[in-house]
Amino acid sequence: MLNVFGPNLATTEGQQWQRHRKITAACFNEHNNALVWSETIYQAIGMLNHWSAKSTINSVADDVRTVSLHVLSSAGFGKSYPFRSAERSTTQESSSYQESLKLILDNCIPLVALGPNNLNKWWLLRSWNELYEATVTFRNYMTAVYEEEREAIAHGQNRATNLMTSLVRASQTVTEVDGMAQGGSPQQTGLTEQEIYGNIFVFNFAGHDTTANTLAFGIALIATRPDIQDWIAAEIKIVFGNENPVTSSYIEKFPRLKRCLAIAVCHFLEMSSVRLVLISSNLVRNCASLHACGDGQDYGATIAIP
Repeated sequence: MLNVFGPNLATTEGQQWQRHRKITAACFNEHNNALVWSETIYQAIGMLNHWSAKSTINSVADDVRTVSLHVLSSAGFGKSYPFRSAERSTTQESSSYQESLKLILDNCIPLVALGPNNLNKWWLLRSWNELYEATVTFRNYMTAVYEEEREAIAHGQNRATNLMTSLVRASQTVTEVDGMAQGGSPQQTGLTEQEIYGNIFVFNFAGHDTTANTLAFGIALIATRPDIQDWIAAEIKIVFGNENPVTSSYIEKFPRLKRCLAIAVCHFLEMSSVRLVLISSNLVRNCASLHACGDGQDYGATIAIP
């Protein structure tokens, strides 16, 4: 069902899954974390400025979804948008890309259930036809970024790093290394173009709602505890001082935010406890082959598999 734009980490099994896992894991590193750090601070400041100009706030859920979307756009494609004026982008291309990604992530259920190629039927809802157009725009944008990165690699150029460009470069590197190891010409052992598109979609699909919902509940819960607000505010003032948070160093500042991390972990555990009995717990993978556990002498023993 999740093969909307191509095979990916969530839909493959066995050796194919191992290949996807090997390449995608390399893209989530400290450099990407630093990008998420700076973009999240930038979006949070924009959201706070927007809220400060209002007497009442009735749009927390919608606003944090915007923050989540913009952080994903930056981490995934290197596209950064101001929080308050994201709809008024300077170019039509960036505006259409942003709106298409938003429409896709807000309508994942019909997209996953029917597939993008079945959404343009004349008898379907107009909103689903618009969703189809969004998938075309999003795919065209991914294709453009993919071709630009392939050309940059061919000319030995280094471009800004994000998930999309990292997947392209990691796939190219794995293909070349495996080819040389076998003593021949490079063979396609990296991700194909469609597999890169598929993984980019899954990253956005998996991260958008979960991040937005966690932020929304976290803001609501911390609003009920002024003492906790003062506790973490004191730490933030000490760590950042008079420094502009947007230009702060992730490597230097993040490990020092012990109180903020403690609150984040506690909230994550609360959110996770609510999700323990969801249907996703019944979604399991098939075992490709039999594996022996232990030395055969501990029949009936309970073995924990990490």
